[in-house]
Order: sequence, then C-alpha cells, then structure tokens
Amino acid sequence: MLQELPVLAAQLPPVVDVCNASCNLGPCTALRAAAPAAAAAAAAAAVVAAAALGGPQRGPRSRRSHLRRGWLGTLRCLLLQHAEADALLPAVSGLTCLTELRLVKLSGGSVPALQRLPAAQLRCLSVCVSPNIHGWQRKQLQPQLAYLSALTSLCCTGEGLFAVQAHDSLPPALRALTVVDCPSPQPLLPLTQLRVLQMNAATTPAAGLAQLAAHLRCLTCVRLCYERDPGVIAAAAGGWAALPLLRLELRVYPGPVTAGAIQALAQLRGLTHLTIQGFDVQFEASPSQFGAVLQQLTGLRELKLASLKMMPEQQQQQQQQQLVADAGLGGAGAVDAAAGLVQPIHAAPLPQQAPHSSDVGMQLLLRAVARLPQLATFWFIRFPVSSAAAAQLAAASRLTALRLDECELADEAVAALAARLVGLRSLSLNWNFQLSDAVVGVIAGQLTGLSELALCSTRVGGSAQALRAALPGLRLVLL
Repeated sequence: MLQELPVLAAQLPPVVDVCNASCNLGPCTALRAAAPAAAAAAAAAAVVAAAALGGPQRGPRSRRSHLRRGWLGTLRCLLLQHAEADALLPAVSGLTCLTELRLVKLSGGSVPALQRLPAAQLRCLSVCVSPNIHGWQRKQLQPQLAYLSALTSLCCTGEGLFAVQAHDSLPPALRALTVVDCPSPQPLLPLTQLRVLQMNAATTPAAGLAQLAAHLRCLTCVRLCYERDPGVIAAAAGGWAALPLLRLELRVYPGPVTAGAIQALAQLRGLTHLTIQGFDVQFEASPSQFGAVLQQLTGLRELKLASLKMMPEQQQQQQQQQLVADAGLGGAGAVDAAAGLVQPIHAAPLPQQAPHSSDVGMQLLLRAVARLPQLATFWFIRFPVSSAAAAQLAAASRLTALRLDECELADEAVAALAARLVGLRSLSLNWNFQLSDAVVGVIAGQLTGLSELALCSTRVGGSAQALRAALPGLRLVLL
C-alpha cells in the first residue's frame, strides 16, 4: 500500500485542509480539498496511509507520522481543528513549505508548540484557543513569535489569551494583527509595516493609542472592541480620533457609557461600523443628543444599538424650539459646554403633533439614522418605537438589513416601514407582542426581495410555508 500512496497523492492540489472525519478504520485524519474529486482522492489517501502504518492506529504518533510522509511535506496551507489540532501540531514543524496555518479550538496545553513552527515561509498564522482556560494559566500561555520572521498576518484569539504584554515580542514583518488586547503599546511600536490592527477586548488607554498613531504610519484600518468595563472605554475614548478607526464595538456590562465617550464618537468621521450594546446600560445622552452625534458619522455602513437607557429629553418647550430651528443652519450641531455633548439643531420640524418629549427625541434620533447616506444595516433593540418614529426611519432607503426586536411596534409602524424600505433583504421584528397577522400581507406585498424574516413572539399566526409561498425568495423564516 505504500506504493499506492504517491499515486493518490499526485491527484491532490498542494493546498488542502486537515480535519476530523470518520471512515471504516475508525477516527482518522482526512484531507479535504476544494474539488469533490480531489476530496475523494484525499480521503482515500488518508485510508491508505492509515493502513500502511499498520491499520487503525488512533494515537497521536501515527497521525504525526502521517503528516511527515511523502507529499504532505509540500503542503502550503493547512487547517487543523479541535482534537486534531492538539494531536498534529507538534508534527507541523516538519512542513517546511507551509505558508498558511490555521488552528481552530486549540487547547491551552498545546500553545507551547507554537514556538516550534516552520518559520522559513510561513506568512499567515491564525490561532483560536479553546475558552476553557482559567485565569491563573493565562500568563503561561503567551507565545513569543518574533522568530517567525516571514509572517505578515497574525490572528490570535481566545478567552483572555494572547493579550500582548509590554515584554512580548512579535514578528517584525507583520502587516495585519488581531489579538485580544495590548494594554501597553510598546510591543507594537516596532511593527512599522503594520496596516491592519484589531483588538477584541481592548484596554489600551488614550495615550497608548496616540503612541500607536504616531509610530505606525502605515496603519489604514483599526478595529477596536471593548468588553464590559465602562472605565476602560472612558479612558480610551480620547485616543480614538488619532487612529484610522473603521470599526468600534462597545459591549458594556454594566454601564454607564459616559458623555465623554459619546462626544468622542462625533470625531470618528471615517467610522464604518458602530456597535453599542449592553443590558439596560445607562447612556449619558438623550436620543436627540445622540442623533446629533450620529449625524457626523456619514461613513457608517452598519449601526447596531441595543438595550441602552438613554437620558430623558429636555423640557417639551425646548424640544419644540429645536424642531422649528432656522432651516439655514442645515442640520449642524452646536456644542453645549455645560453638558459636554453636541446639541441637535435640525433643518426642518417634525409634523405638528403633541407627543411625549421622549417620543420626539426618538423621532429625532431615527431621523438622524435615516439620513446616514451609506447605512445598509441597522439594529435597534429594546427601544420604544412609535409609528411616528418608524415613519422617520422609513426614509433610510439604502437599508438592506433591519432588526427592530422588542421595540413595542404596532402594525401601523411596520406598514410605514414596508412602504418605503423596499430594498430590505433581512428583517427581524421579534418580541413585538402587538403585531398581528395584518403585517404578513403588508410585508408580502411590499418587501418582495426579502430572504430572511423573523417574527418570533408576536401575534402573527400562519406558517412558514404560507410565507414562502407569498415570498418565494425567503430562505429563512422564524415564527
């Protein structure tokens, strides 16, 4: 059978993945290629290799020997998942032609093996460590990867792992880097070729972000995500504007989201993706104030807001004065030094009505959202949205994905949205208990391009089959 292995291997491209699979020999390593014919040949080669090694050998030693045999030494790209990643990673050091390595759900105990990767041609390394690592182990698991001198892309993620510390060293040729955190900017300062930087649980303070901006002149894309601690967000907000920040996520538990952080958002004119979510998190701005901030973010393509307790609006009389402000001001904002927030000044009043001031503020907020010229995705979860406020949002003609879960929507609000948002492809209206069967006809008649629709926990009856009959393009229906 050893003679057959080169013949089967010759049918395979040099780019393959290694993953878990089952065959009649029991659990084994299967090689999955892009084309179906190549995939079949790959599986056959795995079976032959297992037989050549003496039948159903299940231990790590047999799998490592398999990696080192014949054509496997010419692999350029390799994916190892779950248990196979732990078993086979020590053998990867022999794959000297490897240019790309992806490790998914690697256990913490295997992290030290990252110190022995084939460094000659490896350009791209992606490591996701299983999240079952306790805090006392985390400091022992940070690998030193500066020896990978050819590496240009590094992505290291995991629960609390790969937080780059001040004494750590990184591959000097990196152009793209994703880590959990980098509290000190020092390890990143030598990376003068770095263009893309992402931190998934950032704690770098404003001064550190300013240092990164000053030293890393090639940076073109920064993505920052903040988890839980509102103090970290407040300490970092002053440094956001110095960076080419394209994506910002604030996942705050508990709160608050401070007025200073909200004000800092107004300076991020290049931002394309913004997420702010919590669970009843105190948000130190009223809806109208936040709407004035959003007006500045004209590059936004995706906006996700969830479970924020916004401050109450000012007195009704003051609100009405805003609504009838001089149209010649063109929607600009004025800074209220006492409040520390941009105050909205609007070009045109809302229709004459006498709503509660909170609803007037929500209308102003959704009007600002609707005027964002590039916005395609909007999530607005656990906010009260009246029919009048929905009518303001309906002007967002570029939207293709809309999620209004738990927003106290009425049938009339959905009708107002459906009449104008005809480009929607994805719509979620879960947990709006007032919605009735009437919205089905409205959606089917107006939103003919929908491919995804969610109406869970509403009073909408019927069946998914009926909705698919009315909207043939639906791929996913949740009722």
